[in-house]
Amino acid sequence: MNYSTRIDFMNGLREALAKNGISDARDILLDFDQHFDDGIAAGETEAQVCEKLGDVEEIAKQYTSEDAFNENAANTAETNSTAEATGFGGNNYSGGYTAPYGQPAPAVQQSSGGFQVDAGAVVGRICVDLFVFSWAIPSLLSVILSFYSVVLSFGLTGIGLITGGALQVSGGFIAIQSMFSPVSTVLFGCMLLSLFGLLIALCVAIGKGFVDIIKCIINWHSRAFVGRDVVKTSSMKLKEEKAAKMAQNVQGGIN
Repeated sequence: MNYSTRIDFMNGLREALAKNGISDARDILLDFDQHFDDGIAAGETEAQVCEKLGDVEEIAKQYTSEDAFNENAANTAETNSTAEATGFGGNNYSGGYTAPYGQPAPAVQQSSGGFQVDAGAVVGRICVDLFVFSWAIPSLLSVILSFYSVVLSFGLTGIGLITGGALQVSGGFIAIQSMFSPVSTVLFGCMLLSLFGLLIALCVAIGKGFVDIIKCIINWHSRAFVGRDVVKTSSMKLKEEKAAKMAQNVQGGIN
């Protein structure tokens, strides 16, 4: 069946996967949801992405065949003394199997754990670490900490002005002098405290963004060394929640 919208395609794919007994439907839905994100980012419409991905029934049959192939390979691996005897490892297969949609596998080198390590990707990441991340990450962190210091100074200055203005009004501490009236001093301190409160929310968002950057860098390295992401970023969690809600909606429609 042909679809022209993203939600219709994803619902149809969910139903096709359920009908074919695919156990790990969530990961597949996340992968195809990413296809739509990539296509839209490249300027394609949802209908064009649907046409490029093809029929959902054929997709489900491909994953059904892949599950059966992986199960047979895993059973064979249990009877062999080494993982190289079957060529099957965590995320890749070194035999003649072709990934769905004919995506070619890169030139790789088999590691002792069964995962196929791309030597070029490893070298490339090391070079980026040495020539980019070694100075970019510390520089970004120093800028963020400087911004945090400025925000903190707004808060402390606001508290100081409010305290000083209140003491002037009450007649305490004659040594405290100001070119402004006590009321103006207190109002200016309140304004700085308000600005401090607004910037606190921005500081939290900046902190989360920096943590996500570090997580993305960690995952970028882990995909080269172990073949998978090892930490979840905010965007990954949102996509999982989106896929879970979509699966619930489709399941509710089926029921």
